Amino acid sequence: MVSSNNQWRWDVFAHLLPMNIVMTLASYPPPNREPNEDQLFWKLSMNGEFTIKSAYFSLMNSCDNRTHLKHLWRVVWRWRGLERIRSFLWLVVHNRAMTNEIRYKRHMSGSPNCHCGSGDIETILHVLRDCKWVREVWLKILNPCDTNGFFAVDLHIWLLSNLSSIVNTKEG
Repeated sequence: MVSSNNQWRWDVFAHLLPMNIVMTLASYPPPNREPNEDQLFWKLSMNGEFTIKSAYFSLMNSCDNRTHLKHLWRVVWRWRGLERIRSFLWLVVHNRAMTNEIRYKRHMSGSPNCHCGSGDIETILHVLRDCKWVREVWLKILNPCDTNGFFAVDLHIWLLSNLSSIVNTKEG
């Protein structure tokens, strides 16, 4: 798959693969035929070289995620309600609630899809918000001005925004 001058031989295999795989391969250098020593490669920079700047941005991004999750945990444990609901929220935040997606991964189900007939994979967010039956209920409850933001965010942000408003309402 690699020529003698160490270039990909696209004519040999590109037609056998989907275009997205070919494009991904094009971003990698071909394997070197010469037995060289291993080299260090810093995956957080474009050229593979370590820089303080790339390490700083990596650290700041991971801190933002940890801070975000830490705040979500605080909101979950401040939520005043039945302990079983708080335990369910813990399962949701950890992506451990038993959905068809998880059952399928554990070989407990024949399909990861939702049973509503949409063909969507039954993730936790799908069960709580995106399933067509659940979505109809949310649309009846929500203010029409709030629907775009409500259905557009990921699970943790969605939980945080909704639980924060409930916790703040009860504390105030």
